[in-house]
Amino acid sequence: MITRRLLGHLPVNIAQAVAGFGAVAAFTRLLDPADYGRYTLVLVASQLAHTLTITWAEAAAFRFHAHAKSQNRLADHFATLKWIILGVQAASVLVIAALWLLLRHDPPLAVAACLAAGASAMRCVTRIRRETAGLGGTALPARLLRNSKA
Repeated sequence: MITRRLLGHLPVNIAQAVAGFGAVAAFTRLLDPADYGRYTLVLVASQLAHTLTITWAEAAAFRFHAHAKSQNRLADHFATLKWIILGVQAASVLVIAALWLLLRHDPPLAVAACLAAGASAMRCVTRIRRETAGLGGTALPARLLRNSKA
């Protein structure tokens, strides 16, 4: 069973690796060294911010899923995750506004930084969905659209 699941994810993982290498190859040829350095800084800062603010919620989604399911409290589990994500994203709006003000002298960098910060929400939802979908539970995006007690 685990082999079948791993093989099911193999094409996606290969596609992600090819896209990553392709992006590096394209960006190193399309961007001059200064622009590529700025792109890299924004990418690294985005990943670091995501790791510091949201990764623990993603891990909690997976770790406490079985316990919530055994107590028939998946709705509460996903409601808690929803509020954590919304709280972190509300704080990220302030960070995006600060980035915009601090980087307004460099508009392309400001746009890239704001987009990277905003992409954190989708990254979080897709990771929680991926981790909980394999557990046989209802994934977070469907729960976001319903009342948390449903």
